[in-house]
Formats: sequence, structure tokens, C-alpha cells
Amino acid sequence: MLSNRLAMHFRPCLFLFAVIAFALSAKPAAAVDTERARNFVGGLAQTAIHNLTEPDLEDAILQARFRKLFREHFDLQTITRFVLGRYWNEATEAQKKEFQTLLEDYIVLANSGRFKGYAGEIFEVNDVREHGDKDAIVYTRIVRNTAAPVRIDWRVRQPNSDVKIIDVAIEGLSMVLTHRNEFAAVIQRSTNGIDGLLETLRQKTEGVNRESLAASP
Repeated sequence: MLSNRLAMHFRPCLFLFAVIAFALSAKPAAAVDTERARNFVGGLAQTAIHNLTEPDLEDAILQARFRKLFREHFDLQTITRFVLGRYWNEATEAQKKEFQTLLEDYIVLANSGRFKGYAGEIFEVNDVREHGDKDAIVYTRIVRNTAAPVRIDWRVRQPNSDVKIIDVAIEGLSMVLTHRNEFAAVIQRSTNGIDGLLETLRQKTEGVNRESLAASP
């Protein structure tokens, strides 16, 4: 989920924190339950640290655990539609379905390995604010041992009874907007349009573990 530009900003553990962050209230299209959003983000961070930072964890197991957390706590359908942008209406149903699968693979492969370098950084939840009628933004930061803190803003939504993350912004740079711009550029450069993007993602995610395992051994 992260581009090379994003990756330089944080240590291996930071992405899930950043990818763990936007939660919404219990009432659709109503005031956001900010306390629930705060607890959601803090709890997810602790779960990620517990399950993804074990030393010598095999890549396949790490990917499977990351995928399980991603599926449980992120609104992949909302993210998929936003990331594909104006090309969503041009895509066939088959293209939409494959893009969603490949986008999940891309996020898993790009970010699961970042947790291998976890070195005891501190995760802080600093503030929570309502954002429009449906969302809340949880403002957090990662306090690192030998570098400046990293600001991570989580945007969360509650489409039903569950709180879901719909975006993560690291130092003000949105994850979903970054991917949207990246993939639009690929489509525009390709002579095959959306099929060209799908082929690019197939190549980039070749070999990723698609199994979803339990978060514990």
C-alpha cells in the first residue's frame, strides 16, 4: 500500500499502525463515537505488535496474519472503489473483482515485511475528531528511539455494526490517494487500459501467500 515515497518515512512497524487507524461510530450517518474510535485504533495497534513482530516469523505466516488483520479491520470495498477512481465506472464486473483481489495482495506483500524491523517504538493516540457525518479521524504518532516521531492519522467509518478503516495518512500523505494517483498513471501509460493495470499488479504480487491463517500459531 505504500509507495517508495511513503516507505522512507517509517520503520517496519509503522505501516499497520498507519493502516490500523480510521474507525467510525456505531450509528450510520450519525455522530461518530469518538471514544470507540480511539479504543479501536489503540487495540488494533496492540494486536498488530503482538502478532506481527515475533522474531524469525516465516514470510508466508507473516503475510497470512497481516491479511487476516487487514480483512477484519479495513473496508476493502470502499478503498477499492476510491483507489480505482473514475475508472471504476469503465471497468467490467470481472475487472473490478480481480482488481480488489490484487489490491489486497499488493497491500499485504508491500507492508507485511515491514514489521520485521520492529524495535520497541511507542504508539500514542493523541486526539480523535469527528469528520463529516460518517467518519472520525484518530490522530496518533509513533515515537522512535533514534529519529523524530511520525504522525499517523487514521480515518474510520462504521458502515454497519463494525468500525472499519478507510484511509491512513502518514505525515499528511494519504494512503488511498497515493495509490489512486499511482494506478491512474499506470492505466494512462498502458495501451491496454485497466487490463494493463491488472497485468502490472499480477506481476508485482506473484508469489504472495493468499492463505488467511489465524493470528496466533
